[in-house]
Amino acid sequence: MIRDNFKEFTSSKFSTKSCTVVSTSGSTGAPFSILQDMSKRCCNTGDTLYFSNKSGYQIGQKLIYVKIWPDNYKHNILSKFWWQNIYQKNVFKLTDKEIEDFIKKT
Repeated sequence: MIRDNFKEFTSSKFSTKSCTVVSTSGSTGAPFSILQDMSKRCCNTGDTLYFSNKSGYQIGQKLIYVKIWPDNYKHNILSKFWWQNIYQKNVFKLTDKEIEDFIKKT
Protein backbone atom coordinates (compact mmCIF):
# COMPACT_ATOMS: atom_id res chain seq x y z
CA MET A 1 0.00 0.00 0.00
CA ILE A 2 2.85 2.42 0.82
CA ARG A 3 4.73 1.63 -2.39
CA ASP A 4 1.59 2.19 -4.45
CA ASN A 5 0.82 5.51 -2.70
CA PHE A 6 4.32 6.81 -1.98
CA LYS A 7 3.49 10.52 -2.36
CA GLU A 8 0.55 10.25 0.03
CA PHE A 9 2.92 9.05 2.75
CA THR A 10 5.28 12.03 2.31
CA SER A 11 4.99 14.71 4.98
CA SER A 12 3.58 18.04 3.79
CA LYS A 13 5.54 19.80 6.60
CA PHE A 14 8.83 18.57 5.23
CA SER A 15 10.76 19.75 2.18
CA THR A 16 11.71 16.82 0.00
CA LYS A 17 14.02 18.89 -2.22
CA SER A 18 17.07 18.07 -0.13
CA CYS A 19 16.16 14.42 0.38
CA THR A 20 17.69 11.34 -1.13
CA VAL A 21 15.71 8.26 -2.10
CA VAL A 22 17.05 5.23 -0.22
CA SER A 23 15.92 1.76 -1.29
CA THR A 24 16.13 -1.76 0.04
CA SER A 25 17.34 -4.52 -2.24
CA GLY A 26 14.03 -6.34 -2.20
CA SER A 27 15.60 -9.50 -0.79
CA THR A 28 12.49 -10.16 1.33
CA GLY A 29 10.06 -9.81 -1.55
CA ALA A 30 9.95 -6.41 -3.23
CA PRO A 31 12.21 -3.35 -3.06
CA PHE A 32 11.06 -0.53 -0.80
CA SER A 33 12.08 3.13 -1.01
CA ILE A 34 11.93 6.01 1.44
CA LEU A 35 13.10 9.63 1.50
CA GLN A 36 15.86 10.65 3.90
CA ASP A 37 17.24 14.10 4.61
CA MET A 38 20.89 14.66 5.55
CA SER A 39 20.10 14.51 9.27
CA LYS A 40 18.52 11.06 8.93
CA ARG A 41 21.40 9.84 6.74
CA CYS A 42 23.91 11.04 9.35
CA CYS A 43 21.96 9.25 12.10
CA ASN A 44 21.97 6.01 10.07
CA THR A 45 25.70 6.32 9.41
CA GLY A 46 26.34 7.00 13.09
CA ASP A 47 24.27 3.99 14.12
CA THR A 48 26.10 1.79 11.64
CA LEU A 49 29.53 2.95 12.81
CA TYR A 50 28.62 2.64 16.49
CA PHE A 51 27.22 -0.89 16.28
CA SER A 52 29.88 -2.04 13.82
CA ASN A 53 32.50 -0.88 16.31
CA LYS A 54 30.72 -2.87 19.05
CA SER A 55 31.24 -5.98 16.92
CA GLY A 56 34.95 -5.27 16.39
CA TYR A 57 34.93 -3.26 13.15
CA GLN A 58 37.37 -0.34 12.96
CA ILE A 59 36.97 2.54 10.50
CA GLY A 60 39.30 1.94 7.59
CA GLN A 61 38.99 -1.83 7.55
CA LYS A 62 37.69 -3.30 4.31
CA LEU A 63 34.05 -4.32 4.34
CA ILE A 64 33.26 -7.54 2.53
CA TYR A 65 29.74 -8.00 1.20
CA VAL A 66 29.12 -11.66 0.35
CA LYS A 67 25.87 -11.99 -1.57
CA ILE A 68 24.40 -12.22 -5.05
CA TRP A 69 25.26 -8.92 -6.73
CA PRO A 70 23.00 -7.86 -9.62
CA ASP A 71 24.74 -6.64 -12.77
CA ASN A 72 23.70 -3.03 -12.08
CA TYR A 73 25.86 -3.08 -8.92
CA LYS A 74 29.04 -4.24 -10.61
CA HIS A 75 31.58 -1.56 -9.94
CA ASN A 76 34.58 0.00 -11.54
CA ILE A 77 37.57 1.43 -9.68
CA LEU A 78 35.94 4.85 -9.20
CA SER A 79 32.62 3.58 -7.88
CA LYS A 80 31.25 4.34 -4.44
CA PHE A 81 32.20 0.82 -3.35
CA TRP A 82 35.88 1.56 -3.91
CA TRP A 83 35.60 4.86 -2.04
CA GLN A 84 33.76 3.16 0.82
CA ASN A 85 36.39 0.40 1.01
CA ILE A 86 33.80 -2.26 0.16
CA TYR A 87 34.78 -5.52 -1.50
CA GLN A 88 31.94 -7.19 -3.38
CA LYS A 89 31.98 -10.98 -3.49
CA ASN A 90 29.32 -12.45 -5.71
CA VAL A 91 28.24 -15.89 -4.49
CA PHE A 92 26.23 -16.76 -7.58
CA LYS A 93 27.62 -19.96 -9.13
CA LEU A 94 30.76 -20.14 -6.96
CA THR A 95 33.05 -23.08 -7.57
CA ASP A 96 34.85 -24.93 -4.79
CA LYS A 97 38.13 -23.39 -5.99
CA GLU A 98 36.69 -19.85 -5.86
CA ILE A 99 35.43 -20.48 -2.31
CA GLU A 100 38.83 -21.81 -1.27
CA ASP A 101 40.63 -18.81 -2.81
CA PHE A 102 38.21 -16.38 -1.16
CA ILE A 103 38.71 -17.94 2.27
CA LYS A 104 42.50 -17.76 1.86
CA LYS A 105 42.31 -14.14 0.73
CA THR A 106 40.16 -13.05 3.69
